Amino acid sequence: MFWDKKSSPAVSQVDWREFPGCFERHLQRRSNNLLFPIERRNISADELRQARAKDDASQKEFAKLYGVLFSEANRFNESTAINDLSKCLQDTQNLLELGAQIGGDLGKETAVLEILESKLIDALNSKLPQGTDMLRQAHSLSVMARIPCLAQSKRSDTPIMKDEELPAILSEDLESIRTFGFVSRSFPDFKPNGEDVKRCLEEAVRNGLDTDYAKEVLEAWNSQM
Repeated sequence: MFWDKKSSPAVSQVDWREFPGCFERHLQRRSNNLLFPIERRNISADELRQARAKDDASQKEFAKLYGVLFSEANRFNESTAINDLSKCLQDTQNLLELGAQIGGDLGKETAVLEILESKLIDALNSKLPQGTDMLRQAHSLSVMARIPCLAQSKRSDTPIMKDEELPAILSEDLESIRTFGFVSRSFPDFKPNGEDVKRCLEEAVRNGLDTDYAKEVLEAWNSQM
């Protein structure tokens, strides 16, 4: 989490989890963060308890789906039909996107799913070479959907309020901010755009945000990948 390392005006007293889930992660973003409205910067113990309960429930649901997927995938072999491979690939990519929405300590599961995804794509390319470009495009869209902050904002029960989407993005690490900036410039109608970012940072600076931090974030957004 980039902003907390460089610009937090106060040392947080919350004992955050090393790998927070979606709901706790947004509390981290808000805590003492001048990018957010003043009434959203204080985190209560009750908020934290509720967030962790929701995150724990999400982790359990992910574990069930993960087990079901591999019980199916383990039956595949060289004679598996294209339709079955395609469905498994879609299920794998959906689960990877769900993992990004959930957050938490899913690094090992994500790595295994990415290996499975690669094997399924290779198998489909071998059986149906004319579909290579379509598979590549689908993979690119899925990878974009796995950017944690973006994925978490798309949850039906997301803790990220509509007017907090930009502050949430700008509270991420520099690499993620660069990625969002690149995506924004790649699609003319994408929101937020560079002007939105500039206005958000200027307002936060007026409220006391460190100017060097704001400059670093803006440079990351505008940088070429």
